Amino acid sequence: MNLFIQVYITLGAYACGGSIVSDHQILTAAHCFFPEGHQMSANDTTVYVGSLTKNKGTPYQAIQVKIHQGFYQRGSVIVNDIAIIELSENIELEGKVAAACLPSRPTKGTVC
Repeated sequence: MNLFIQVYITLGAYACGGSIVSDHQILTAAHCFFPEGHQMSANDTTVYVGSLTKNKGTPYQAIQVKIHQGFYQRGSVIVNDIAIIELSENIELEGKVAAACLPSRPTKGTVC
């Protein structure tokens, strides 16, 4: 059985991927929000859940994007390239849609 923990994210004319980490949060790369050096907003961001096909699945609107405060990009150098997308409504985590398994704290050799 395939579980969809990954999502397709549209940012205006741009796209990125991400992972479901809770019923209302998506983990993605911070650089996705800076195409051509201009920051995209949550209003420009839609997350599609439950399909492997571009722009298919259930759409969820972002209400906030939290970019790592230490994010830095210059040329090919990218540091702290991480962001969390907060969604306007909860994802239905059922059937084939699930959140990624994350340990509650780092422990060597632990399996979720």
